[in-house]
Amino acid sequence: MKLPKAVLPLCEQAFASGFTFCLFLAAVRLLDQPALELYTALFSLNQSFSFFLFGLVLLPMASSTGVNAGKQLGISIVLLGVLLLGFALVSPLVMHFFASFEGRITQQLWLLSFGFFASQCMYEATRWLTIRLKGARAAFVVTLTRFALFFSGILLIGADHLDALSFVIAQVAVNVIAMIGFIFTSRALFHEIRVVLPDRTAIHHLSNFGTAVANFLTNFATVALVDRGLGGAGLAAFQALRSATNPIGLLSQVIDNHLSADLARSGRSLTNSIGYAMRFALIASIVLLLLTTFLGPLIVDLLFSEDLAKYWVLLPLLLMASLAHALTRPIFVNWRLAGDTGALNLYSQLLIVAVLPALVLLGWTGWTLVMIALFALLPVTALVVNYLRRTPQSKDPIQ
Repeated sequence: MKLPKAVLPLCEQAFASGFTFCLFLAAVRLLDQPALELYTALFSLNQSFSFFLFGLVLLPMASSTGVNAGKQLGISIVLLGVLLLGFALVSPLVMHFFASFEGRITQQLWLLSFGFFASQCMYEATRWLTIRLKGARAAFVVTLTRFALFFSGILLIGADHLDALSFVIAQVAVNVIAMIGFIFTSRALFHEIRVVLPDRTAIHHLSNFGTAVANFLTNFATVALVDRGLGGAGLAAFQALRSATNPIGLLSQVIDNHLSADLARSGRSLTNSIGYAMRFALIASIVLLLLTTFLGPLIVDLLFSEDLAKYWVLLPLLLMASLAHALTRPIFVNWRLAGDTGALNLYSQLLIVAVLPALVLLGWTGWTLVMIALFALLPVTALVVNYLRRTPQSKDPIQ
């Protein structure tokens, strides 16, 4: 992807990824502490299950290619329906793992969480489908409109009338509007999609299922244990500061979404330009890591609030997580495009068998910050797998 061609995907992804960062900037300032803690718990629940959305629906959608591309897109849509049904069934049970939900779990809260998750899934699925079928230019206007509608809306409502319920409903509303916009934008190409039940061609999707399970378990365990170890305010700080690392995560999303879709449409493979991008990201992130280590309290106070400044140590840890995630994205793109299910399965097994028990043990015994540091380094597991599976004839995806 040449630089001029990459500008529009970067801009589109900036508004998509920047939405979460600005969301927490607004939430910290406009919501009182109980409302912020409840909203953050709902956000964390949805975020954990979104790993299934990425693994089963979005990533196969972005990298669908060849004569079965239309069928793979159709299977993604069917699996999206299965995911929504699964969330509706299990979400009332997994809510009990969050301390912030204790005494608050009701049918109304379940309906709110389901509507929140469903709208986010539909928004992301139609957005990725639009990018896969028509490219970033077609998606940019809708993504920008969603961004503008939400933040202008909550500013008009005002802090006096905002709580966790209205904050979620506003987000659901703009997600539905964006979904309609993406459907309208891509409607002319919907004939390319063949909606069918999963069959043996669904291996493209199921190869990511193990990774989705591993990522769900590690992320869910981390946020639930942060909620119990640092409290609702600590979880709010964790998610807010995690969103502040989105400038690095932006590169990850461009590689996962726009680059994968571009490679799938064109039939090309990764080029050396990815290596240059990774080296640039590495240098920039080292500089940012040093800045956040020495100026962490000041940065958190300026970005969010004095109340979150006491959790400033989370900022360099989560920046390190975003850096590790970005640096390993080309490896995952290579595995998916090459259909290397063995590498994906080995990665998943290492996370579940070796890393997950360590995370739970550290969090359960009160070593919450050490657990977060280990969580930050999870993507490095992909480097280990890539090294173990590399042969003399294979080519390193990061050149």
